[in-house]
Amino acid sequence: MNDLLLLSVLALAFVNGANDNMKGVATLIGSRSLSYQSGVLLATLSTVLGCLASGILATSLLHAFSGKGLVPSDFVTTSFLAAVAIAATITLAAATVIGMPVSTTHAIVGSLVGAGWLTAGSSLNLTALGWVFLFPLLLGPVAALVMAWGLSSWGRRLSVRYQIKMSDCLCLNRQQLTPAPESGATTAERHSRVSVVHRDSCAPGYEGYVWGIEVEKCIKSAHCVAGGLVGFAHGLNDTPKLLGLVVGVSALSPTAGVFGVTTAMALGGLFGARKVAETLSKKLTDMTPGQGVAGGFSTALLMLVASPLGLPMSTTHVSTGSIVGIGMFRQSVRWPKTFAVLGAWIVTLPLAAGLGALLVKLLP
Repeated sequence: MNDLLLLSVLALAFVNGANDNMKGVATLIGSRSLSYQSGVLLATLSTVLGCLASGILATSLLHAFSGKGLVPSDFVTTSFLAAVAIAATITLAAATVIGMPVSTTHAIVGSLVGAGWLTAGSSLNLTALGWVFLFPLLLGPVAALVMAWGLSSWGRRLSVRYQIKMSDCLCLNRQQLTPAPESGATTAERHSRVSVVHRDSCAPGYEGYVWGIEVEKCIKSAHCVAGGLVGFAHGLNDTPKLLGLVVGVSALSPTAGVFGVTTAMALGGLFGARKVAETLSKKLTDMTPGQGVAGGFSTALLMLVASPLGLPMSTTHVSTGSIVGIGMFRQSVRWPKTFAVLGAWIVTLPLAAGLGALLVKLLP
């Protein structure tokens, strides 16, 4: 049963990486500040660093997600935790396949509740469920939305004060002309041609200086830092949640667990994150690089504060809340897709709970 638990937790880490890793760089891709490939590399590196740091900075979350406290310790067995991990993996994988950004935290909590209700019954600690788990999950997206809106508004005031303007985009298409014979030789010439392209082909930029610093370089650098901080915060916040499922029953040492979870999470982000990344970066709202910076720092700040305090905020909820906050500031939210994402959030917990209850009954 230990082997099944370990495999299921590694599978959960893989789908966590596929669903969550790109959320830190979604605003970078959405504002066309980075390509998808560059975003993947930044997200993977920063997430790995956060995973490795989690053993020191986020130990409170490890205990919270071992199941103890929510479910009496007598019921937290290896088979119980395996059922929780498998249920959460199935829930998260289903959402990832259709490109829906959902919460790993919600999936694990739902699985714990479903499995715990079937095994512990009335002994399930519903007070802990509400205060320790659900309150931070509900607070996260609202706080992120308000913060991203506020930072976007502040950024607009700065741009007016320092006369910072968006630069115009003119794309030159440099083409190789068809070779033509000339005096027995073959020659070709290159000419720059002005062409009209879709706006997604052009990356918006800025004109102006603040305190002698070029705004364009400053914003892009700040945006990359914000994206890296979100990736770091994701690794810091989510690794203990996954480790709690194996370390709590001594199925694996913390050091080996960190290495395994980090590797699986990185691979998931490298090979399975494209659909969720497209949803967050392109389908919820348009944004400028400056607004992307506001969203990135809103997400990073909330996640970095939550992890050391042991608050199980969801990277998904916080990053999506930031992006919607940007869209509301711009009045450009694509509400049908946004409501579809909210629907996926609502379904995540009960689906995981149902699967958790079913699997804990089936596993010996």
